Amino acid sequence: MSRCIICENKFIIFIYRTKKLKDVLIEISDDITAENAMESKPLLSIVTIYDDANERKWLRKYLSNIPHCEGGEVEVILCKTFKGKQDNITLPANTLQNGVKITYSAVCYEDWNFSDARNAAKMLATGEWILSLDTDEYVIQNQIGRILETIQSKPKKTGAIEVSILSHIPCTEKKEPEVTRAARLFRNDPAINWQCRIHETVQFSLEEEGYLTDHSTITLIHEGYEISESGMIKKLERNLDLIMLEYATTKKQQIKNYCSFYNLITCRDLYKIKEKQHG
Repeated sequence: MSRCIICENKFIIFIYRTKKLKDVLIEISDDITAENAMESKPLLSIVTIYDDANERKWLRKYLSNIPHCEGGEVEVILCKTFKGKQDNITLPANTLQNGVKITYSAVCYEDWNFSDARNAAKMLATGEWILSLDTDEYVIQNQIGRILETIQSKPKKTGAIEVSILSHIPCTEKKEPEVTRAARLFRNDPAINWQCRIHETVQFSLEEEGYLTDHSTITLIHEGYEISESGMIKKLERNLDLIMLEYATTKKQQIKNYCSFYNLITCRDLYKIKEKQHG
């Protein structure tokens, strides 16, 4: 259930409730931003969740890579995730950068369920399509135009577009970047939602709604694995705990299969790093 409260045109508060989320989503907008938002809807919403404690180091670079779009085709939703009382949350003022409206918001959740946080943040998107990024990812500048052209040309039966994600993982001693493909670009349809606590995906909801997923040459750069061996072990062990929790609690066989796949590759990567450490 969701509701929206507008108070003197200065504060817009979204509250989104599920069994797992508390009083959840807060957007703070000034008068000018709110008025501008009413004029026209963007074509693309870039939606990002971030954790202040762990991802602050990436946030500066993320903001420096905001695309140049003077025509209002793009907006950015930056959603801070946290646990605890919402009274203690402070957010930057909403801004305009490179012609892009940046909306700051916050989501409070009770457990480590990244899909819930992404689904809450997604509610603030007003664009026709959504591009999901993390703070340690960015789009190559000259591909923004290609993204806008691509989504404008897609028929209604196409619900998502797969993109390539390039990651460099120094601690595994791989010389070439690792390339994964995921449906990170999708229609802003309430029926399309994130599932799984970790390695979140919209693919299951796309299939449930009968949408098609197209391929593309759009590329994202992911720098989040460029960390120390000890940091990578900690990250993979956390991921493994969440994968196992998702496997144990889901009733959907396709999600169990999905978890089994990520369990296998996570254990493989953990083994390689620990084997390297011990010679």
